[in-house]
Amino acid sequence: MAKTRNKSYILNREKYKAIRKYDHQQLEDFCGSIYESGYKNGYTNGCDTAAASSLSLEEFMQAAAEVKGIGPKKLEEIRSCIETRKQDE
Repeated sequence: MAKTRNKSYILNREKYKAIRKYDHQQLEDFCGSIYESGYKNGYTNGCDTAAASSLSLEEFMQAAAEVKGIGPKKLEEIRSCIETRKQDE
């Protein structure tokens, strides 16, 4: 049965042999580059997921209006607080 190659980073035989001969600094640099690429991929995936699932201000206000105990006065307070935070960014 053949191995499936779904990974973006494939460790082949040549690369494995080269890694075995690395000194301390080379291995540290290699591991750091793997960590950085994983971090960047995770960050972009997280940003894409957050952007896809974010609510607009109007959707948020409609959902907040359905909560018992939040009236029109409190809704306006919430709206102004959110708008000032958006302006600060």
